[in-house]
Amino acid sequence: AAISVLFVYSRNEANMRNMMNDKIISISSMISDGLKEVRRPSDMDMSAVQKLIEQVGSDTNSDISIYSPDGRMIGSTSPIVFNRQLMEERLDGNAYGKIMFNRKSYHIQKESIGPVSFYSMYSPVVNSRGDIMAILSSPYSEDTYDFEEDSMMHYMTIVSLFLLFLLVFLDFLLSCK
Repeated sequence: AAISVLFVYSRNEANMRNMMNDKIISISSMISDGLKEVRRPSDMDMSAVQKLIEQVGSDTNSDISIYSPDGRMIGSTSPIVFNRQLMEERLDGNAYGKIMFNRKSYHIQKESIGPVSFYSMYSPVVNSRGDIMAILSSPYSEDTYDFEEDSMMHYMTIVSLFLLFLLVFLDFLLSCK
């Protein structure tokens, strides 16, 4: 049963990673599409960018923060988190390096605020020429994918099958006497 739970956990971890990959790529594509004609980061109309991330956030049911290529926050669908200084207004250094220097198309890392852990998904926002106009960030909570329910159902199925086979075996033994 323990091996089964381990299998379910690793399968669920892979499923969650795939869901995060798909989500950050979708968000990035939608925002990049909205900014494809911008030539330089300084040309971005900040009110239009704010409307864009709010629309994409609504469409994808996501909180989105957007940062300038130098790592400063320039917009967010949940500014209260930054206004109350629960999070920094600068992009995480590790994520910045992965996007700007290693040229990753996305980066996902586990972060925490106090006792709350979550994943942060990062991706560059590019124009039609492929130039980085901004970097976006979106949190992904493990609560959105119920590992425990899935692993418990798997565990209960195995226990039920074991008990069923045990009953059949005992019935066989008793009928042979």
